[in-house]
Amino acid sequence: MSQTIEILLNLIEQLQTQLKELQEENQRLKDENNPLKGEQQQPKIKAKKTRRFSPNYSSEKERKLLQN
Repeated sequence: MSQTIEILLNLIEQLQTQLKELQEENQRLKDENNPLKGEQQQPKIKAKKTRRFSPNYSSEKERKLLQN
């Protein structure tokens, strides 16, 4: 019984991987085909870059003291 479950779980995993690959290929082909039909491509959105704040910041009072 446990061997059968293991086989089924492996099969499900393989099918999920194949499904994901086919969905990605399908989207790639749609993106490639859309300009040929005069339509817009799916926008390529890049992740936002996080801003790192410098630990060397000072208060307004400290800046005024440094300027004098």
